[in-house]
Amino acid sequence: MFKRELFDEIAPYIDSPEIIVITGMRQVGKTMLLTYIYEQISSENKLFLDLENPFNRKHFEEENYEKIKFNLENLGIDFEERAFIFLQEFRR
Repeated sequence: MFKRELFDEIAPYIDSPEIIVITGMRQVGKTMLLTYIYEQISSENKLFLDLENPFNRKHFEEENYEKIKFNLENLGIDFEERAFIFLQEFRR
């Protein structure tokens, strides 16, 4: 996989507390960019979920935030430290 040009624009914001949203037309490389960014993060406290998969969507179907947090903790996320959660196909 090669470095995407857009990565240089996003890189300064990776450690910010805000959410980064990447949108665009179909087949323009969003998934490749997300995968590249995911691989560049040295932390093990990260998770990549494709929400097109119904099993992955189940983790977010709870109405209670604490239950969603619990589901993510079961997937290996430690909320006591900086966590990186990548959600592919969020619109679904």
